[in-house]
Amino acid sequence: MRAGLLAIAIPIAIAGALALSGCQAYAPRALDRGPPAWTAPDRVLVDTAAVRLPSYAASHRFDPSDGLDAIEVATLAVVNNPDLRLARADLHVAHAQAFAAGLLPDPQVSLSGETARPSQAGLVPAFNSAVTFDIGALIARSSKRAAADADVEKADLGLLWQEWQVASQARQLFVKQRSLTQLRDVVQSMLALQSQRYDAARDALGKGNLAADAVGPYLQAREDWRKQLADTDRQLSQTRHDLAALLGLAPDSVLELVGPADAPPVDPQTLATRLSRLSQYRPDLLALEAGYAGQDQKFRAAILAQFPGITIGPTRLRDNTGVYSSGFSASISLPIFSGNRGNIAVERATRERLRIEYDNRLRAAHADVDRLVADQRLLEAQWRDAVATLPELQQTAQRAAVALAAREITISSYVDLQAAVAARQVEILGLQQGVWTQRIALAALLGDDLPSPTDHS
Repeated sequence: MRAGLLAIAIPIAIAGALALSGCQAYAPRALDRGPPAWTAPDRVLVDTAAVRLPSYAASHRFDPSDGLDAIEVATLAVVNNPDLRLARADLHVAHAQAFAAGLLPDPQVSLSGETARPSQAGLVPAFNSAVTFDIGALIARSSKRAAADADVEKADLGLLWQEWQVASQARQLFVKQRSLTQLRDVVQSMLALQSQRYDAARDALGKGNLAADAVGPYLQAREDWRKQLADTDRQLSQTRHDLAALLGLAPDSVLELVGPADAPPVDPQTLATRLSRLSQYRPDLLALEAGYAGQDQKFRAAILAQFPGITIGPTRLRDNTGVYSSGFSASISLPIFSGNRGNIAVERATRERLRIEYDNRLRAAHADVDRLVADQRLLEAQWRDAVATLPELQQTAQRAAVALAAREITISSYVDLQAAVAARQVEILGLQQGVWTQRIALAALLGDDLPSPTDHS
């Protein structure tokens, strides 16, 4: 009697042991609650084979020992940005979900036994064993796997677009910090002149050579430039912190930025070509397209799931008299009340929402480019006009310096001319920063210099 039970139980136990042997072991991993460990720029490993870089940075040697240029700042941002590290972790999750979607369902093994109570002569313990497999799970497997693969593609393209945006933000902050540094030099120089004029006026007031009401405007002018210097210092500090945060560096990092801070204009022909083919290569649009394709597969899987679920498998049993019998079991769900209609409605509505989202993003992409191009034309015209008038002001200021040395004009007149030059330089620096920032932003919107969307990391 027991031999029959053992004949069934032993294979089941062996199957269970084999299944458990393939299981992974749990290992806890505690959170690090200590102070953050920041990585210095010269210790950041840039592996171009593992991280996709914009084409302008892919062949540029990363060497922070002599300072960081605009391309190196963009490279460091792509490699070390905290948000990108999280996005890459999300991509790993998507890969794991795709792996899970491709696995076959496990078979189900069941064993039950019965013993007569009270026991009677001639009766043996009965048992019933079965191995079943869910056939219905195979019907929608291909659609679920295709949906998971599309989700991976969506996550990968979304990461690529986010990498490009972070690189663009890093270049814009590079331009801003360099422009603010130049602005600070101009303002500080002008503050020194204003202070010199005020000191001279106060000296003249003490000697009785100047009326008291004449000193007030000089003091006000000095304080205006002092305030502008303080505002510039605050902007410069904020920009440095923003850049350090974007690059994943310590908040108090002081980066030595070197090299040109300009940005080339986008060629009109390139602009027209890129804009006409925007949906074919811009990763955020391709990601939405992949997401729509994945949702279409989920909708298809929901349609397939409305058919009856079938579970079948062989059985082996023995009754109380010791008679063995073999057969099969089958179960089927009857789609009478639900029929998966709720899930079908949800997946259909979700697919329609993604279609509208894609259409909205495509329209917004074209509108953003058009708005930025129109604004850039106006800003570049103002920049050119301001630059064109600067030489004349500088020549006048140079003649005034000669006249001041010859004591032909007062220091007040000289400072007024220098203030006019400084004010124009401040205006030019602001316009120049705006133009270069817009050029970088436009290149980002157009996907210019993007690595190939098929070049997955």
